[in-house]
Amino acid sequence: MNAATDVRVVSLPGKDSPVPYIKLFYRSLERHGVRNVGELYPTSSWLQREQSSVDVLHIHWPEKVWRRDYVYESSRIKSIRGYFLFRKLTRHIRSRIGFFMYRRFLQTARKLGKPVVWTLHELVPHTQASPIDYHGYALLAERSDVIISHSLACKDAFVSRYGNVNKIVYMPHGNFRGEYTAPRRRNVVLSECRLRPDLPVFCLLGALRGYKGVSLALETALAGSERIQLIVAGGPLSGFPTAEVETKCASMGNVCFIPRVLTEQEFSDLGSACDAFLLPYDQITTSGVMNAALTLGRGVICSNLPYFTESLQEFPDCGRIAIENTAEEFLVAISEYLNIPPMERGAAAGKFSDSREWSKVIVPVAESLRSLARC
Repeated sequence: MNAATDVRVVSLPGKDSPVPYIKLFYRSLERHGVRNVGELYPTSSWLQREQSSVDVLHIHWPEKVWRRDYVYESSRIKSIRGYFLFRKLTRHIRSRIGFFMYRRFLQTARKLGKPVVWTLHELVPHTQASPIDYHGYALLAERSDVIISHSLACKDAFVSRYGNVNKIVYMPHGNFRGEYTAPRRRNVVLSECRLRPDLPVFCLLGALRGYKGVSLALETALAGSERIQLIVAGGPLSGFPTAEVETKCASMGNVCFIPRVLTEQEFSDLGSACDAFLLPYDQITTSGVMNAALTLGRGVICSNLPYFTESLQEFPDCGRIAIENTAEEFLVAISEYLNIPPMERGAAAGKFSDSREWSKVIVPVAESLRSLARC
């Protein structure tokens, strides 16, 4: 396709985001003549200035708009003095101002005829949600021209909460093939974690947030201390009880706790050294970690949440669902999973990832975006 006829998309975050999903998403769209031309800056003045170079506006995590305080760089706050005066305002007031600017931005997009696309990573923020967050999500649900959903369960939940099923494009979450470096030898990695190579190992990797069930994972490891081992690793987000978890892990001989952001190599090493990923989440809309696990050829032991049950329905040997969020039920699910021969578990994970090749899953989104640009 000729670059002159490409659909030009700006997004938040931009295509250079460190989130692997973002890079893979826009790289796949390019093959269909949909090109990410930069980062979306969610102010009315920016959009008016850039309108001739933009066809579609794409937002992934809308709360970052009013939480990030784009108002700092607005035309009214250019001086250093103005910046620091604004910083003295409470977070609540700053968020309200940010929300006002966000609403004006969406109004300007509609006035200029610029379609808005929202990828539904969350129905509402999973952490520290405020009334402004709920209003912001509802407003985007109303103003978006297309909503991208990574599961049918999420699609149904969106319709139940916000209405208008006609806006939704279903796209299974793509895999992460090619994104991870080759892992080091399992024995070396487990030795560094002070874990035994002869016992099954499970891991909970990624940003540490309250809803990810770290406490339940530790309870499960404690209840199964003679049978399983656990690695908990990732950067703690604001409000996560790092010191408390560190103290608890120090008293457990079968747990390794690494409370920092992992490098790509470390994620590959730790994930590949495990028998499966443990996902004892309280809530979830879509899960990149689940896809990462299956891309690495590892299964998943999950909470009984719609996204997980839907994902495992087609390839049940990829993992198991704990019927309830208790240590006892997770140990039951772990035992059932370990009874599946390793070759069959790996083959199921491979088939799941095959079904999530970006060249396949991106097609309905590409068609939808091209259709929007023609309107």
